[in-house]
This record gives sequence, structure tokens and C-alpha cells, in this order.
Amino acid sequence: MAIFLSILFIGTAGSGMFAGEQASGTRLSEMIKLDILNTYTSSDGVSGWGDFVVGRVNKTTTIVTRIMNNDDVPLKDVEVTCTVYWYDGFYPDRGAVMFKDIILVDVPPGDGQFSEMINYYWVPSFSGAYMINISAHVPGDAREMSTEPLFFQGIRYEPIPGSHFYSGVWVSSEYWDGSSIEGWEMNSSVAPAEEGWASVIHPLSSTISNSHSAPYCFWSGNRSTWNASVNGTHSLITPEIDLNRFDPEPYDIERSVRRPQIFLLYRYKGTLTPFGPNGEGSMMHYISIDNGSTWDPLFDIKDHQVNETGNTSGHIWDHSSRPFYVGNGEMVGIDIGAYQGERIKIRFDQTVSGYDETGYLLDDITIMGMDLVESEPFQIEQMNKEVPQVDPGSSVSFELKLSTKRTQEKLIVRFQCINATGTISPDEDVSMDPQVLRFDGNTTETNIVRVYLDIPENERSGSGSILIRAVGGGISRDLFFDFEVKPFHDLKTELIGDLGGSIDRSDPLDLDLFMINSGNIIENVYHAFVTPSDLIWTRSSERVALDPGESRSIEGELTVANGTISGKKIGFIVSSIIPLPGDDILLDRIISMDIGPSWIVHEFNFTVDQVHSIDIVPVNRYMEVTDPPDNGSLSLEYELFVLNNGNGMDQISFTYDGLDEIDGMKLILPEQIDIQPMSSMMVKAVIELEFPLPMGRYTFMITGISQRDGKLSDNSPELTLVIGSNPISSGTFLLNGSMQFQQGDVIMGMEVIITFSSLTFGIPDDDAFTVGLQVNDLEVKTGEFPYSIGEGNEHQLTYEFTGSGPHMVSLVLYENIGLEMSGLGLLTKLSMNVTVRKIDLHVSEIFVDGNRLTGEGDNIDPGTYPIEASIWNLGDIAANIVTVSLEVYDMDEMNRTVFHVNLTDVDVGRETVIAFKSIQLDPERDYRLTVSIYNNTRWKDNTENNDLSIVIQVGEIPPDEPIWRDRYLLLVGLGVTLLVSVVLFLYLVRKKL
Repeated sequence: MAIFLSILFIGTAGSGMFAGEQASGTRLSEMIKLDILNTYTSSDGVSGWGDFVVGRVNKTTTIVTRIMNNDDVPLKDVEVTCTVYWYDGFYPDRGAVMFKDIILVDVPPGDGQFSEMINYYWVPSFSGAYMINISAHVPGDAREMSTEPLFFQGIRYEPIPGSHFYSGVWVSSEYWDGSSIEGWEMNSSVAPAEEGWASVIHPLSSTISNSHSAPYCFWSGNRSTWNASVNGTHSLITPEIDLNRFDPEPYDIERSVRRPQIFLLYRYKGTLTPFGPNGEGSMMHYISIDNGSTWDPLFDIKDHQVNETGNTSGHIWDHSSRPFYVGNGEMVGIDIGAYQGERIKIRFDQTVSGYDETGYLLDDITIMGMDLVESEPFQIEQMNKEVPQVDPGSSVSFELKLSTKRTQEKLIVRFQCINATGTISPDEDVSMDPQVLRFDGNTTETNIVRVYLDIPENERSGSGSILIRAVGGGISRDLFFDFEVKPFHDLKTELIGDLGGSIDRSDPLDLDLFMINSGNIIENVYHAFVTPSDLIWTRSSERVALDPGESRSIEGELTVANGTISGKKIGFIVSSIIPLPGDDILLDRIISMDIGPSWIVHEFNFTVDQVHSIDIVPVNRYMEVTDPPDNGSLSLEYELFVLNNGNGMDQISFTYDGLDEIDGMKLILPEQIDIQPMSSMMVKAVIELEFPLPMGRYTFMITGISQRDGKLSDNSPELTLVIGSNPISSGTFLLNGSMQFQQGDVIMGMEVIITFSSLTFGIPDDDAFTVGLQVNDLEVKTGEFPYSIGEGNEHQLTYEFTGSGPHMVSLVLYENIGLEMSGLGLLTKLSMNVTVRKIDLHVSEIFVDGNRLTGEGDNIDPGTYPIEASIWNLGDIAANIVTVSLEVYDMDEMNRTVFHVNLTDVDVGRETVIAFKSIQLDPERDYRLTVSIYNNTRWKDNTENNDLSIVIQVGEIPPDEPIWRDRYLLLVGLGVTLLVSVVLFLYLVRKKL
């Protein structure tokens, strides 16, 4: 279970160890060196992860090494010392000695001879990172070798080109080796609960090479087939873990690197197929701080959600990894330091793809972090009693007092600002004097440290603080210095766009209000638009909240009201950081120059040119003479509203188009009318008729003309006159005949074409009519169709029925609203009953060599066999052109072969047997036979049971009949044996005689 970890230090001899040393005589310690390649560490808790070791609190960690002779002199009682230092990222004054042991060994003579293996047994008391150093001393030497330097966890050494190791060891606080599921929660969604997570001896983990800590691990799936579930999600939830024990702010003060606080580590192995018939397989990670009521996804160092998928390689257990925070290489684990101080649960969600796969096996789930190690070599306290009030861009200073206690070791205390609010930079805006204090440890002292803070010019108003940390003697202590930043206001606004010139209603001008808050507080900016004239700004009065340094553009358009009298126009846009009065009061105060102290007033001036705009709206558009006289005269009146939408008085005349070439018809209109701006007037258009006139439909248009600028009216309404009551002359639509279904049988899921014809009378050629399709009184489709006057036209609608059985199908003719005539159709609806047929195919059975497969452990001898399948049509109509496929999948070699058979008809209510080609089944293999149905036409299969899949097992090749089983050979053998026995007996009798 131990995984090798070369630790520490290269104990090579000679001047390479101590540069510049001129030693007299021979140093005996130079005759030996540590055997780096056979130095390793193992743990009774968690064994190695990659190139370094993870131990466990209160479990034995074994450190193993040996030394090698560099000469021919025998060495006796060599002192080999192993020292373990506590290391939490502070260099090096927190490196307290946690374990030390000296073992005496003998080294045989001869260059390259090794001592016996040396074992040190260390039980860590709290979790975190540790440094290990091994030194050797030969009696008689002035000093030992390899005592320096200290070896930090995660630093990479390369003693031999191409060979490297990492120093140190991690110790964890929580660990589960998969041997028991007790205390864990298991949930299953859309999947059988009995296939959920469990502690198992799985085939992939039955040997040490296939399991990180054999034989048990966590796994979910079918316990009989040892495959993952067909579908669904299985959740594995840890017991509640208390993270309060860990150091909340581990920080490398020398390297200014914040390293991971708390690690989640685990091993996993297996397969989650990325894409399968039922989706994508994965193993997602979630975390909860409220005992599982809510869950958040876990993210890696790149802020990617942790999601394991795909296949693991070889016979090694993969793991989640991240770069080392010092040195080179990778550090395993997911950083959950953001949850320090919480009680958490972690959830692993395994979602399978429904394809052949193992699923994921989890083992050695581990929590590691830095335990808080408390001692009191010094204390600090804040000297400032009052919170200073400071302006942005100014400076302020604070004082702290450091008091030491007597200790046996020298004490070095370093000071650093590690956090600050707002825009304050701990590295650039904060300084300490002094930054390092050194004490001999034998006396108590009191020192004053001054902290200087430069407040940035853009610092927000309100409360702020900086965090000063003192580090030394194995502890860290924090002080917060609070201050108040005074507020100041600096709001600037500007109008962007057109601020003068001509303006009219038809061409709005872009006019935006740009504002920026250059102060240091959040400003509520109020703005309003007021005008004594008819100007309009499209943005109403409102309030906008701006953060310090934030800008905002209020986009708007400036225009004038319809009918505004031409001339000079003035407007104002006002901004303020306090609420503004109502528009009337605001306008009066601006005109009287009574401006508020915080108001920013923008003025703009425009000229409105005169605009002419005429609309004509008819009161009645349609008139008819149903029984025209043979001769005589008749007058009819059309009433029209004329609207002056312009901004001044206008004179309007009229013209018409459409009756000039028809004898007996004359239209009389007013020569000219005077109309005020934004007003309307009723006028009458009189049409005089002289009979006889031809029957039919007549249309004509009336247009207004401004006498000021010759501009035509914006619209020219069309009026209609119908003479005669014959439907052909009054305009009708007709659905003609009956509807037809082109297919002989209507089949559910297959597109059917519905054919019908139409007739039209007296309607202009550029019109069309709309027909709706109803099934069982529900509208399912509409279509618009063109036509020609007085001719029969054939049209088609397509539809796909989704339900079988009888249906009432109707075609409904809708009124043409544009003609303003209703109820003129001679026939507006066609209906008929139709029965929709259904095709419903099922694969019922699979036969191998005439024997039906049951799907319950079918076992077959090796050989070549014909394969047959039976299918049934449970619908009410035969299926045409059906393809049936057989897929033979070798589950051991992962090969598949597919055969196809095409059927012309599959009758209703009868079994249809399909014979496929014979296939060869090799010995000691598992095959999956799958028969599937496909259609080559447009009907849809209406069930999900159109395929059948069965797994079969093929046995071994029967051995040849042993020779001793042949009865003839047996008789001959017995005869020969009897004859030899008789001859031997006679020979012995004769010799005796």
C-alpha cells in the first residue's frame, strides 16, 4: 500500500556539500551518503498520491531510509537522525520540530555497500504539511552532515537527470477507504434504488493493482452484471464534516502566495461513456452548508465546474489535480477553502449514459487542511482609540503595540497588510515601520509599530478598514484598523446630440443626457424635462443611481406635437442629486432664475417650420343599388372626415379617380374648404346616377390637395358601389363539391393530402381567400389560396393525423374582412367522416437454432446457428416496406455485426417470422442480440417497444473423449494386463521349483 516518496536531501560527500571549506584530514561523514532512491514514506491511513505521501492524524507514518558506504572503511554506530518540522507556509520561523528520532546503524566496508533499512515511526497529531530532514553523523566527526537546509513540502528535487522527487508529507484529518457505507447517504433518481451506491468488492478493484486501497470501494450499479445502471442519477453524500478546525488564512509571507486552504481528495476509476442512447454520463460534485437543504456546484482552480467523465486509463486510479503552490508539478485535490468555518456535506452525482459502462469507483475520500496550532510567544494590541475621519487622497497613520514573552528560542515577527476594503491596495497603499522585529527570546520587550495608510483619491465614503497580520513563533495575529472616509459630491452632466436648428414631428432629433459621478458616494440623480412650448422629449422624469466613477447615458429623442404652431421653441433638461419640484414649479423657477444649489440646467432652442398633413377618413365606404330602375336618376352620398394634422391653417381641394370613363356616373365634391390645425371637418361626396347602367362592382378613390404647398393627403380612401343583387355581380366565394383524401387509407403519422375545389365571382384578381382545416371541431391548420374569376380551381391542404379511429374533418371558408362584406359565401363549410388507421409493430421473440431466448441467463454451446425473430402488428392495417435488423454485439471484443431483412407486408394480428443469416458464436464470449424495426415509408411507429435486446453466454469447447473412455480400448487393455500377469506368475512358480 505504500507508495515511494523520495524525501529530502542529497547527502553527497566532498566540497559540493560545503563550498569553500578547507578541512584538515578526512571527514568520516564524507564516506557515506543517503540512499535517495530507497528513501520513502508510507502511512497506515492514506498511502501515496502521485510522487508524495498523504498521512492521517493519529495514524502511524513510517519513514524508511538507509545509507551507503562511499569507501572501504567499515563504519560503526553511525547516528542517523530523522527530524519532522511543522510547515504551514511561513518560512521558516514556524517550522517547529514535531518529531525527532536518532537510530544507530552499522555500514559494512566496501564502496556501494548498504546499511540495513532504517525505520522511523511517527504519529502526527494534527493535519497539515510537514517537512522532513534526515542527517547522518559518524562518531569522531566535528559535525554531522545534511542538517541544512529545511525541506519544504512540494519542492521538487532532481538528484539524477530524469529522476525527481518531492519533499515532505501531507497529513489529513478525515478519510474514508470505501470499506463501509455507514454514515453516508445514498439517493437515486429515475433509477432502481438497489443499484445505488454501496461498499463493494468490484471486479475492477479485486486486486491491489486495480484498487487504491483494496479490496473495498464505493460503487453504484447492477450487482449481478457489474455494469452501471441503464439510466438515472445516483447520489453519494458524505457525513457532515466540520471545517472549523482549519486555519482560515494560511499564507506564504515570504513568497506572497496564497495557497489552498482545505483540500478534497479522492481516487476514482472506471468508465462514463460521454455519449450514449440515453444521454451523457458524468460524475458531478456539489457541496452543502445547510445539511443538504441546498447544494452548490464545486469548481476547480480555473472556475470550471468539477465534472468527471470518460474512461480512466490503465490500471491506475486517477485523481483530480491542480498545480503546486510552490515548486513544480501537480498537487492533487479540489480546494474547498472558501467553506472554512462551515459544517459541510459533499455530494457525488453519478449520471449514467445508458450505454455499456462500468460507472465510477470512488476510494480514499480524504479531507486535508492546516490545523490551527496555538501558542502565545507574543501579543499585539491597537493603540488608536478613535476612528479617524479622512478625506480621499489624504494619509492617516495607526499604531500597534507588540509585547513578547520569554521563550527558549529566538523570535522573528513579520508584519504585513493582507487585506483592505474598497480600492486600497495592501501592497501599494499600506506600509509598516518597522516591518520585521527580532527578539533573543530571553527577555520580555514592548515595541511600537506604526502603520501608514494612503487613502486613494477615488475611495468611496463610509467605513473602511485594513487588516494587519503579525506572524512569528508559530502563530499569526490579526488587527483591524478602522477609519471613516468623508463624502464629497461631484456630479457632471452633458447633453449629447442636436441642441438647435429646425425641428418637426416627422423627423425626431437624437438628444441624450450623459451623466458621470466623479464623487465618492452613491448618488441618486434626478432629472426632468420642462418646456413652455410644445417640445417633447421621449424620456420622462426619473431617478438614476450612480456608483462612484459610474457614468450613464439617458438616450432620448426630441420632437414636437402634431399641429404645433411654427416659430421659436425653448426647452430645459435639469439634473440634481436631490429631488426636483413638479414640472410647473420647476419651469417657473428656471424662468425666474431661482436655480437650486445642486441643479444643473441645460437649455436648448429650436425653430418649428410649418408642416402640412391631411388625412381623409370615410364614414361609409360601401353602397349598393339592389334593384336598379330601367331608367331615371338617383343620387347617393358618401360622408368623409377631412383632418388637418399640420401646424397651421390650410385650404384643401379634392380630386377623384376611377369613374371618368363610365357613362351615367358623376361624382360631385366641394371645390375647397378652410380647416384649422389639428381639427376635422365633415364633407360629402355625391354620386349622381343616370339609368340604365350595367350591373357590377365599381370602385373609385378620393384624394385631398393642400393649396398651401400642393401636398397630397396622406391617404386616398377607396369607395365601392355595387349595382344589382345577382351574387355573381356582388362578389362571393364558393367551396365547390366535396373534399377528397388522396391515399386509399388514412394512416396515423403519415402525411395525407386533402383536395378540394373553389369557385369565385365578381372579386378582383389580386384577392385571395382563406380556408381553415378542423378535426373534431378543433382548428389544426389554415391556408390562403388564390383564384381566378368565375373558374373552378383545385387546391390542396396537407395534414398528419396523430390519433387513430374515427374523426370528423371539416373545411371552413373564412370571410374576407378587407371587402367589408360578410355572409356572401354560397357554401362556407365542407365536412366528412374519416377513419384513421394505425400501424403498431412489436418484436416479440428471438430464436437461436429454433430455441426461444428467455433473457434470463441463456447459455449456448459454441457453433454456427441460424437466428430468427417474430414480430406482431397490433394495429388495424398492414405495414408496407418494413426493415428488420439484427445487431450481434461481441461484448468481450467490442465488435458488432448488423444484418437487415426487408419485408413487403406485415399483416394485422398475425405473427411474422424473420430468418436472418446464420452467425458463428465463439466460445467463452458474451453476445448481445438486438432485433430492431425500421419503416421505409412516412408512417410513424407509435410504440417504444419496436426493438428487443437479449444477452447470451457461450460456453467452452467440449473436450475430446479421453482414450480410456473407449470401451474397446478398455477391453484390450484389460486383456493385455491379464496376460502379462499370468506369464509373470508362471515364471515365478517355475523359478521357485
